[in-house]
Amino acid sequence: MMNILSKITDWLKGPSAAGPEATGALENALAWVMAAAGEKVRRFRGDEKRLLPAVQRSLTHVEAIVRQTAGPIEVRRSRWDTDPFLNAFFPSVAALSKGLDGSVRLKRFFREQSADQVFGLLTMKRTEKTTLTPERDGHLIQRDVARTAVGFEGHQLSALFPTEAETRRELVRHGMNYLGAAALDRIAGIEEWITDLESRRYVLEKEIQFAESGSDVSDGSRDRELAEKIAEGRAVLAEMDAKLSRLGAKVASPEAYLDRLVEILEAPEKYLDLRTVFLYLDSMNIKVNPKTADDARHIALTEIVMDNGIRAVGVIVKVPREEVSSST
Repeated sequence: MMNILSKITDWLKGPSAAGPEATGALENALAWVMAAAGEKVRRFRGDEKRLLPAVQRSLTHVEAIVRQTAGPIEVRRSRWDTDPFLNAFFPSVAALSKGLDGSVRLKRFFREQSADQVFGLLTMKRTEKTTLTPERDGHLIQRDVARTAVGFEGHQLSALFPTEAETRRELVRHGMNYLGAAALDRIAGIEEWITDLESRRYVLEKEIQFAESGSDVSDGSRDRELAEKIAEGRAVLAEMDAKLSRLGAKVASPEAYLDRLVEILEAPEKYLDLRTVFLYLDSMNIKVNPKTADDARHIALTEIVMDNGIRAVGVIVKVPREEVSSST
């Protein structure tokens, strides 16, 4: 459909896979994580099973996220007027039609599959902005009042399969893959930090050496001031050396890489989570008080929350073949 947040795209991209069956789910999850975590971790063989408790913790968390993701919502043009989700997600039936007819992924799916319908994850960014709307007393406009308008943009479909179960299993795979990649990102961040710290240490050491070469012990108070600054610089160098030693230990070996991976897998909610947002909207997608508004529509949204604060609405949808033009 339209564009989506790059971070969400990174989570959802990757080759299709059917996902784990009930038996072997943990082994599959371990394989997904190891594949995403980088070459240094993959080279470490013989002790992968030490990851299993942490992988189980993450797998349980990701499965709960996927299970709680809203839907399926049937996407039909004829339902736009009556379905509160479709009415909220798309400003008009024309916008919904444009999304359906312009989806390359939907058209490709129906060209390659004989299924009469497709399930997938629809993700969007939720936006809010303040707008002035008239407040009425009967037929009279009393004043303009600031209200909050809710919008949705960056729609994208992913994890397309003929059944809802297949789509949800694929999302579990994506979630585990994302956590493995998060470990790789964290390790890369530590390595960049080390490089930056080494560079700053080098500059500071050269400055100290220059100051020492130009000092004159016979110059009274000025020399004492310089000596104090040199001592302060040496103390900072010692702190830098200690920090470099600690950081280096975190990425010095494949075993250390595995430790970073375990840290993330034991606390997956810090990197990938789901929250429910309850909204009451009128027909113009303006937030309203359900106790005073006659046309309030209640929708409960599930939002995917990423480790960098990015969040996007996610909902499972069902799209019939006949709603997609030129699918054959």
